Amino acid sequence: MPIDSRVYLDSPTQTSTEAPGKVGEVRSYLDPTYGFQMYRLVKAGAAIAANRVVEWQAGITGAAIEVDSNFVPSVQVAGVAQNAIASGSYGWVCCSGICVVKTNASVAELAAAVTKGASGSGEVDDTDFGDVEESIIGYFPSAIGSATTGAIRLSGLL
Repeated sequence: MPIDSRVYLDSPTQTSTEAPGKVGEVRSYLDPTYGFQMYRLVKAGAAIAANRVVEWQAGITGAAIEVDSNFVPSVQVAGVAQNAIASGSYGWVCCSGICVVKTNASVAELAAAVTKGASGSGEVDDTDFGDVEESIIGYFPSAIGSATTGAIRLSGLL
């Protein structure tokens, strides 16, 4: 029996004003740099910038927005946008594997990546544990020297 080609993405950078599938649908992608990744389809409730953490918006509409507070539980995170998605458009966000994310400040190698402590919309930090366990979305495989973009290994936000 042949494998359904809809299980794999040709390119996770595709965006469209028409839904290429069901919102929330997950597909696989083999990135030439970061290896195996999984992507989830979202509909942007507002413009989403590249490399920003995206959360499900309130309600069951399937709309998603950049994380807009400095604390979002990991269960509310849809993934990390790897390219910009215009408001009202559909696009793919990485929900498992290594991808690129915007950090709030420098982060340590192997530190937990959390939404709490980040002051910028859709950014992550490596704030020390205390009351942030529920906002862990992955870890940083290598140090990132300043507030910039770098690699994150997402902890299967499925």
